[in-house]
Amino acid sequence: MHVEDLAEVERALGYRYELDGEADHYQWICPRCRRSLLAIAQANLWTGIRGGEPLQESRSSRSADLPG
Repeated sequence: MHVEDLAEVERALGYRYELDGEADHYQWICPRCRRSLLAIAQANLWTGIRGGEPLQESRSSRSADLPG
């Protein structure tokens, strides 16, 4: 019942989070899956910025070069 109420309020405020697929609204997606979707979206944006090329070095190899 809470999800329906939240979706209704969001629509009344002008926010549109409807989805095509199994879940008809973003509020039906569990928090764990939301975090995964955010990570995938951010990775896709970075891929576009870097032109789809992989990073040249890993974090672990860079941290070994730091003083201290």
